[in-house]
Amino acid sequence: MAKYAFFVTTALLCTGLTAGQVLDDPHIVVYGTAEIHVAPNEMNWSLSVRNEAKELPATASAHAATVKKVLEFLKNHKINEQKLQTSQMQFGENWKYIDRENVKIGYYASTSISFTIHDFDLYEPLWFGLAGIEGVSICLLYTSDAADE
Repeated sequence: MAKYAFFVTTALLCTGLTAGQVLDDPHIVVYGTAEIHVAPNEMNWSLSVRNEAKELPATASAHAATVKKVLEFLKNHKINEQKLQTSQMQFGENWKYIDRENVKIGYYASTSISFTIHDFDLYEPLWFGLAGIEGVSICLLYTSDAADE
């Protein structure tokens, strides 16, 4: 047991001496935090166009007219047609829960439209112009490409 205590004591002293020698060497210690603030340089728009009507042909016709109006509006505001993407086009039955039962009240049609802009001056005209088109919902996401900084 005495040998064990001797070895433990010797090991601790050697470790302490070694650590003390390292601290005597020239060194630099730095503490702190760093922050990078990057301003967004592009705006990703995601639009949802949805129309509802009693009959499917009327729903399809109203939806086609609304989507056409949105695409023409974007084209008039110089949104690159190559950057416009339409997706998730669908028709479906519109049901509502009334008096403890599901009742079919008609049909719906929906389409998603997405695009990206880099000119933030277009934000306000696009926002208010699209808000004036019935059946359009807007979702925005601002992003930055740190490699551009």
